[in-house]
Amino acid sequence: MRRGSLETVIGALVVFVAIIFVVFASKITDYGRETGYLLFAEFNNIGSIKMGSDVRVGGIPVGKVIGLSLNPETFKARVSLDIDSKYNFPTDTAATIGSEGLLGGSFVELIPGGMEGYLGPNNEIEFTQDAVDMLQLLGKFMYSGADSNNKDRAN
Repeated sequence: MRRGSLETVIGALVVFVAIIFVVFASKITDYGRETGYLLFAEFNNIGSIKMGSDVRVGGIPVGKVIGLSLNPETFKARVSLDIDSKYNFPTDTAATIGSEGLLGGSFVELIPGGMEGYLGPNNEIEFTQDAVDMLQLLGKFMYSGADSNNKDRAN
């Protein structure tokens, strides 16, 4: 009988430690919390954007990606952006997918426009540019170089 109560106490302790870990991790990462206002952007290709990826302006973080979904009408990737409320962007702001290098992560880059008026909560960013697939671009470069070398040898 004593062994059963010891196992119960140890099991309860493990569950308690797991709950503390989950609460601590969610507070540290601010996962799922909005800190400002929500903007949306649609892309044909989002590359390696994930939930939690940065939203930047000029390299400075101004928000996070908090949602990814597929628009069932256009079949484009719909990205939900949580923008810090201290930043207001003009209505002609553009969104692009940037990369931190060949092997680095991706982020959403906002390029502010110059029009009067600002994007409000739940507005759509109209002007977007898709992610560039670096491996595909490198492959095209390598094969185009091989084709031009073969043409030069034939002449």
